[in-house]
Amino acid sequence: MQTLIDISGSMIIGGVIILLVLSLNSMLTDTMYEKSQDLIIQQSAINLSRIIEDDLYKVGFLVPGNPIITATVDEIRFLADLNKNGIPDTVRYYLSDTSSGQGTPGSKNRHLYRLLNNEQPLNVAMGLVEFSFTYIDADGNVMDYSDLTGEEQRALIRMIGFDIVVESVDSGELAFLPMMIQRRISPKNLGGW
Repeated sequence: MQTLIDISGSMIIGGVIILLVLSLNSMLTDTMYEKSQDLIIQQSAINLSRIIEDDLYKVGFLVPGNPIITATVDEIRFLADLNKNGIPDTVRYYLSDTSSGQGTPGSKNRHLYRLLNNEQPLNVAMGLVEFSFTYIDADGNVMDYSDLTGEEQRALIRMIGFDIVVESVDSGELAFLPMMIQRRISPKNLGGW
């Protein structure tokens, strides 16, 4: 009888240990998934920021006159001789509407497109949920978008800023913190600071 009690007790203790090990394994898997998603979000935001910064620093490069053609909250179009061949290239960044993200795991996602000359637009953002441009004059004042419809006002732009918020494109049941980056670029060719 004592042996039967010992075997039963050992089985119960062994079962509890197995459940603890499985629970620990599940928690470790969830933690690894969360950390990898956080890393993907951060890398996506940083890469997007670097792409935009690289182009914005070149606004007006080897182009006479005012290089900014369009300046709105969700679009910029400018001239720059990117390949130094004497022919100005047209670079355009523009944001899709929220309907383009419908049906994706992150339905708030939007697409940010980069269009160089007349090539196929390239979606440069993954998991983008918020994006905006700001334009700053020589006095450091943020310019009103409604004032930027004329070439004379766009010629006053000395600094271009952008704000991005990136979230996981596959959040599932888990909630991930978004990554926000704000940058202010002062292209030399705009007579910036």
